[in-house]
Amino acid sequence: WFGFGHFISLFYWISVALFVEISKFFWLLPFSLLVIPALTAIFVGLTALSANFLRYKLKANRIFHLFLLSFFWVFFELIRSSEPIFGGFALGLLGYIWGFSLYISQMAAFIGIYGLSFLALFLCGFLGFLFEANSRQKIMIILIIFLLSILTMGVFGWQRLRNIDNFSTKNINIRLVQPNIDQSKKQNFASLKEIFLENIKLSKKDDLDKIDLLVWSESAVPFFL
Repeated sequence: WFGFGHFISLFYWISVALFVEISKFFWLLPFSLLVIPALTAIFVGLTALSANFLRYKLKANRIFHLFLLSFFWVFFELIRSSEPIFGGFALGLLGYIWGFSLYISQMAAFIGIYGLSFLALFLCGFLGFLFEANSRQKIMIILIIFLLSILTMGVFGWQRLRNIDNFSTKNINIRLVQPNIDQSKKQNFASLKEIFLENIKLSKKDDLDKIDLLVWSESAVPFFL
């Protein structure tokens, strides 16, 4: 049930997108709202099942159990994200939570997004031991280890960014192109050529020769290139 709730909160936007033409796609709402989260929740269930099985098999302590849980979470994230499973459904990976910090995110250069997923679950799970701590000393040890881990990751990222040569230049003319196409129009295949030509028209407007860089919006090209 945890996995089901977890993925409902992550994939709600799929259902929201259907409301662009809800009269056509209303029948897909049960699938986007319930079936997809239920299927992906299976991986969370397998994570807990695998970690608990080895915990009792190996008679592991709480720390090693947390390690197993983090390991299997990443293992099943990899399976869920692989091409044969859901065509590579790498959405909602746990490692994305580090996106709030540019410094900590630098760890991805060495351990990848799945390594960040492991650290996210392990460190947050480790912090959860506070609820079991029965002395001030244990509380202090848990907090110190957690904060030092976060600080180490942050310092590493800061140092890495500090060593990157900054590239800067002046007198660059940039044009941002945003034709403000209605979302419902983008769903109309008859309008694809019109949308593409509108972007080109706006790009050429007012002395294109003086423009060094053109930036189109994410969905500016409504077909495969």
